[in-house]
Amino acid sequence: MTTRDAALLDNWTLQDVSHALARGFSPTRIKTIRVDGAADAHSWDVAPEAAIQLQCLLDLVLDIVLRESVTIDGGYAHAWRVEGTVLNALQEAGHILTTTVAPSDPRIAEKKRVLVEDICATASLRTLQRENEISYARTRQSVHEHESALLWGSAGNLARAAALDVVYSAHPYRRRLMEQTTFPVARPDVVRGTVEWVQRSRARLMQQFAQGSDRRMAVVELPPIATDIIHASETPADLLLNAVQARHQHRRLRTWLGEYQTAMDEQDPKALAKHKKTLDAVARDLGRLTGDAPAGSTAISLNVGFFGLSVAVEDLYDRAKARFGVRADFNRLLTAKGGDGALDKLLGMFGERDTSLGQDVRRYFHARATDTLLSVGGVP
Repeated sequence: MTTRDAALLDNWTLQDVSHALARGFSPTRIKTIRVDGAADAHSWDVAPEAAIQLQCLLDLVLDIVLRESVTIDGGYAHAWRVEGTVLNALQEAGHILTTTVAPSDPRIAEKKRVLVEDICATASLRTLQRENEISYARTRQSVHEHESALLWGSAGNLARAAALDVVYSAHPYRRRLMEQTTFPVARPDVVRGTVEWVQRSRARLMQQFAQGSDRRMAVVELPPIATDIIHASETPADLLLNAVQARHQHRRLRTWLGEYQTAMDEQDPKALAKHKKTLDAVARDLGRLTGDAPAGSTAISLNVGFFGLSVAVEDLYDRAKARFGVRADFNRLLTAKGGDGALDKLLGMFGERDTSLGQDVRRYFHARATDTLLSVGGVP
């Protein structure tokens, strides 16, 4: 397994995808964490579990397309592995690799302990973790099971990823936790950071062209690669099979992202400058398209805030080069059609297009789109 080509998938993500494929979306509501560093405390928001399951499915689709290889810790695969399912078929075909890192492995035992201390960024989280450790030592069970999965599970996966020398692609619950804490991460995730940058750039672009409409109303924009795959699919299982097929179409972008990840990992100034130059050019193309180049810079936030790359927007651009290479790939993603109805079609695959649960999922994704719009200054 080479560093630049690989990512450790979260078994929790695959478990949620497996349950959705086998049983449909869950009707329950779940709690997602909110960390308040200033108050030294945490609280809980409530979200439809179906929305988290759908996000897991979208994350997996993008991981399959944009990462050269993905692997899971086989020691926890029993939570989702079922004979005859599309996930099992993907694993058997080698599209999902398997490795095993024992919890007692000296490569991760100490690192896990250090990471969980960093993840427990508030007094309230440290109290929960301490209660779980006492309970587990006495009964082999955690008194706060959901919190254990968040805190101890996040630390364990980060430690495994570090031992394997790969990026960690986290479950949405755990990613939300990590985004709100300031602990040092093993490495920035170029793929995740780039996907989020494309989404922010598209949100800014759509708002600039939303003349005559309410600019405060965010449009739900799924990632354009995922939108194409949704429109090419008829069933939820098709999404994953078509993601495998889409790897060929996006092989140039995937290679570029892998090389960028290597440059980031090795902190290679020459290679980083080369990739920054490409992003500079894409930013110029976007400014040319809108006729209103953004002031300052376009920021790509990689992973959970560990690394920020500021891409300056210049007035000059090379029109010819915008039509070739990975720069053209980026431009196609940034200017792809909005994919109206992609979310509706996805909900329809699970029989939830016209249900109250489907509407709850729409509201969740609309709230996320509004957050993205706020982050790019689209709401007055």
